[in-house]
Amino acid sequence: MPVETGKDKFFAELKTLIAKAKSLQTSGFDEQEPEAATCHELILPLLASLGFRNEHIKPEFKILGDSVDFLLKSDRPLVFVEAKSLLDKAENIFVADQEQVLRYIRNYRVSPEQVDMDKPVTWIVLANFAQWHFIRVNEDAPTFHFTLADLWPRREELWDLLALENLETGRIEELYEQRHKAGLDQRFLADLKRWRL
Repeated sequence: MPVETGKDKFFAELKTLIAKAKSLQTSGFDEQEPEAATCHELILPLLASLGFRNEHIKPEFKILGDSVDFLLKSDRPLVFVEAKSLLDKAENIFVADQEQVLRYIRNYRVSPEQVDMDKPVTWIVLANFAQWHFIRVNEDAPTFHFTLADLWPRREELWDLLALENLETGRIEELYEQRHKAGLDQRFLADLKRWRL
């Protein structure tokens, strides 16, 4: 009998959480505050399935008077997570919350917290479970983006980007470099084609 891996457990939990999110989108959270309920019912269970325990999650991490919802860490800081409500009606929560996210990024770049870190955080994730946006802190737009419909078909990619073991080994940076290089290659080929014409 095959041994169940961390990835297998994540896939099983992801399937359950996707079904729960679809149900909650129609039924709502009763009397609970939607953003807090989204965190406790969906985002934190997903993070737990990705290997994060209580000691890996620092809530309300302060950045120059602001506070981002979570700092995910191991023996060093790894990534910020800003959570929004699953019931948010915005077609794109990054567009709706761009000003807040970019303020966090700007403040973090000049914050004493960053100076004190041996290896500063390079990513912030904006999520309401139905949307996941991965923004590099030196950029102003997401590099990776998932919708609720993407989560299951792209589960391997989500695991690669956000599992604790992968964040510790820098897998997100490898994926970023691959995507960045692919974009440069396409632009180079387009320029070459224009030059030939």
